[in-house]
Amino acid sequence: MTLQQLCSDEGHLHPEAATTLLNERYVDDVLRGVDDLRHAAYLHDELISLANRRGFPLRKWVTSHDLQVSPTSCWAWSDVLVALSWIRSSRPVGNTLVDNYVNHIQELYQPHLWRYVPFGSRTSWFNGPAWLYGPSSDWPADQDCRTGANRSTVEPTGICAVSVSAPDLSKLDRFSSLT
Repeated sequence: MTLQQLCSDEGHLHPEAATTLLNERYVDDVLRGVDDLRHAAYLHDELISLANRRGFPLRKWVTSHDLQVSPTSCWAWSDVLVALSWIRSSRPVGNTLVDNYVNHIQELYQPHLWRYVPFGSRTSWFNGPAWLYGPSSDWPADQDCRTGANRSTVEPTGICAVSVSAPDLSKLDRFSSLT
């Protein structure tokens, strides 16, 4: 079933949503602007209701309006204990590239916000592992990465390899006389 048929059959129930789907769409994207947040919320609900009547789930909503909510909490996750030890430490690692990355990460997120994800939970997830939806008391135990035993430092090393080979002078000796 096409969107045109949906709007023809069900548009009388959601007239503004039907008009929007018919006239303000590019390929599979609906592009619409409204003057206020309340109207945007109404149109959002109407579009979802109309599309759901025939099994067209809508997703990936984008708005240029700043959200008027503040996050209640923020956590960052890593499955690499060495990286967590670097992020949670104030000491430089000793490698310029790694130190720059760590400093950038520490500027974005406070080190205490970082938690360890056990390897078994570290799958490619779109919504995160199931335990993430529960209370933080049910989350896996965090690893203490601040001890020296867990901290890996990059030691500067230098290697110098010299290869000297004697030039092949056999032709010079056969065809020339230097004395």
